[in-house]
Amino acid sequence: MHLDNRAQITLRIPKEMDDQIFQLAKRNHLTKTEQIRRLIKKSMSQQAYQEDEEKILAHMQAALKAVLDPQIERMVKIAVKNSIASSVNLLYTSMLLYRLCEPKSRPKLEEFMDAARMEGIRFVQLGKGSIEGFLKSAMEKLVAMWDNS
Repeated sequence: MHLDNRAQITLRIPKEMDDQIFQLAKRNHLTKTEQIRRLIKKSMSQQAYQEDEEKILAHMQAALKAVLDPQIERMVKIAVKNSIASSVNLLYTSMLLYRLCEPKSRPKLEEFMDAARMEGIRFVQLGKGSIEGFLKSAMEKLVAMWDNS
């Protein structure tokens, strides 16, 4: 560093900070002035790195959003179509069961189907547990209901 490229600054710091800088300079075999220069340079480097990191993160988020948003929208549409198809399939199956069932058993079938529907609604409302656990529990309740009526 050339002497003509330097600027002189004066600042007051707490005595304990001065002692810490002195101890750090001593450990690093530097003068206090050189230690202070290194601390300032390091701080400025860290600040620049943080600013770069924030810019990079913002660019990454924008890029991911541009890629993921259309895919998420596509997956939601697929899920909705699958739900509609499942509902139609369930209605057809229910109608077939209803027509195949003897007229005297139809009230029991209606009660059974309503109980199954309510179990599904409860599972969705709670949003807890595994699907396997829900299906096992629901089937046990429904089989017991069917056998007891």
